[in-house]
Amino acid sequence: STAQTFADTYAIKIKDTSAYNIPRRIGDISLGVHIGETYTNYDQGSFEVTDNPADLALAGDGFFAISYTNKQGETSVKYTRDGAFTVNKDGYLVTKDGDYVLNQNAAMNSDPGAAGYPNQKFTIDEQGNIWQNRAVVGRVGVVDFANYNYLEKFGENLYQTVDGAQIVAAGAQVEQGVIEASNVQVVSEM
Repeated sequence: STAQTFADTYAIKIKDTSAYNIPRRIGDISLGVHIGETYTNYDQGSFEVTDNPADLALAGDGFFAISYTNKQGETSVKYTRDGAFTVNKDGYLVTKDGDYVLNQNAAMNSDPGAAGYPNQKFTIDEQGNIWQNRAVVGRVGVVDFANYNYLEKFGENLYQTVDGAQIVAAGAQVEQGVIEASNVQVVSEM
């Protein structure tokens, strides 16, 4: 979010004749700072090493595809850069809220069907391939979008597409055992 000062707001309001062509009075507006514009910064944050094999981060542009189920039981595909995942008791890679991480095929096709991974030791390479017993058993669903203007925030750390969104292959590399920290820089925000 960006902030606008009183002086900026006053300059706008004093010329505002939207109410019956009469300029708005100063008493109609707040004298403090208010939210001027809200926008999303998609820049990559720094990485924090966790050594947890289910923690993943994306180096570059892209999003993990998630099978999100709402309270009514309806399932849809959402997207996140928050790779703080776990493996549930059934062997599925899930978010902290228990939503399934999709495989690559489901991610590219916006199919909320989930992929299972046996609950045993695994490694994940930079392409997102999941290795167990020296064999690839799946691939983490990572996608990107041709234009981020067709993404909107959904909840705390998810995004959803709006009409016109175009899914493309992601160039991001998957890093295992690390998570991406927030990209917020306090000085820039101020």
